[in-house]
Amino acid sequence: SAMFLIVVTNNFGEIKSSVFKKFSPTTLYSIVAADVVERFQLCCDAFIVSLKLATAASPRATSLAAVCSWLCGVFLLEIAVDWVKFLYLVKFNNIQATAFDEYQHVLLADVLLSRVPQAQRHLLPDGNFKVPCRGMYAFSHIPTRRIGFMELPIVTLIIACLPVVSWTSPSTLVYALLGWLCLFVSKVLLSLMIVAFATKRRRNLRSMEQSFGGVNAL
Repeated sequence: SAMFLIVVTNNFGEIKSSVFKKFSPTTLYSIVAADVVERFQLCCDAFIVSLKLATAASPRATSLAAVCSWLCGVFLLEIAVDWVKFLYLVKFNNIQATAFDEYQHVLLADVLLSRVPQAQRHLLPDGNFKVPCRGMYAFSHIPTRRIGFMELPIVTLIIACLPVVSWTSPSTLVYALLGWLCLFVSKVLLSLMIVAFATKRRRNLRSMEQSFGGVNAL
């Protein structure tokens, strides 16, 4: 299909524009963060397509199977392209694989330092790691800002793609309330899991190199 051709062309253009450039361990973070955001946007696209098929006037099992196979092909292609791209970047720029662990440590430090007062003194003895916009934004916004993810366009697109329902029906209000509660509980549980994972690995932050403290996708 035309969409699949566009995705393939975009992936090869991404490889051509990135593998022949010089990158350092700190500047490579922008490429990693862009791929993380792109992967999440693909998941949102898959959700929107599935939602459109589920709410269609006459959904067909054949069309659903075809779309699912197409989405799986796109995801596998994205993973393969990213593997090839980072293999070239790491190989020809002489970047150690431990740089990707440092990127994870930076995000974990954002999660912890944005929540715990005086955490810099206990986690990072040198105190040079700074969390941008600490105390100004919500806790979940600081790591997303570090990877350059803008949530407002995605939320607007998902809301625009929601099916039109009649809010005068009591059953519709009950389903909407249950859906909101499920999303709220999922967000709370996910936040707890992320904080627990960051707390378990807080000892690794002591060995984080000072140069990685300033990496940013924006």
